[in-house]
Amino acid sequence: MNAREFLEQPRRLKEQLEKADMEVDYLKSLAERVTVPFGPESQPVTHTTNVSAMQDAAIKLSEAREKAARIREEYCETVWDVGLLIQRIQNETVRDFMAARYLDFKTHAQIAAPKHYSRSWCRKTQGRGLVAVQALLDEEKAKV
Repeated sequence: MNAREFLEQPRRLKEQLEKADMEVDYLKSLAERVTVPFGPESQPVTHTTNVSAMQDAAIKLSEAREKAARIREEYCETVWDVGLLIQRIQNETVRDFMAARYLDFKTHAQIAAPKHYSRSWCRKTQGRGLVAVQALLDEEKAKV
C-alpha cells in the first residue's frame, strides 16, 4: 500500500460509515413504520399491522447496525494508526498539514486560508508529507 492509499483510508471509511448510518436510519423508520407529522407538538403515528414485514425490517435493521458498528470500529482503529504515523513525521509544519488534510479532512483551501499559504505551498507540503509517510511505511515494512 502506498502512502496516499494509507492516508485516504479514514476518509473512505468515514464515507462508508455515513452510508451505513443512513441505512440504519432508513431501516429503523421501516421497522417502526412511523411517520412524524409536521409541527412541534405532534406525536408519531403508527401505520402498520403487517407483523411479518416489521420482523423482516427489524432483522435487516439489526444487521445494518452490526455492519455500522464494524465499520465504526475499523474507522477508529484506522484513524489511530494514521494519526500515530503522522505524528512520526519530523517536520512540524508538514506534520500539522498532513493531520489537517488526512485526519480532519480539510481541503487545501481550508488549510491555507488561515495562514495565508498559497496553493502551490499546499501541493509542495503535501508532496513532502507523502514522501515522509512512504518512508515511514517502508521502514515499518522492512521491520516485518
